[in-house]
Amino acid sequence: MPKPMYPKKGEEKDTYISRCISSLIKEGKTREQAAGQCFGMWRSKGKKGVRGGDRGELRRRQLALLNK
Repeated sequence: MPKPMYPKKGEEKDTYISRCISSLIKEGKTREQAAGQCFGMWRSKGKKGVRGGDRGELRRRQLALLNK
């Protein structure tokens, strides 16, 4: 299973979103799924559970949202 793609330190939002969406589309996600996942990770960057927290829990929540 591929690892979630997180924003790099100091990375601009547009740069991150573009890089993230391209990567997820290559993994087989639709553009809409990729955009939702990438914008969600951008919004949650720096919050506990994303960096240094429980990444497994974050991934489970992301997959649950995609499977709705």
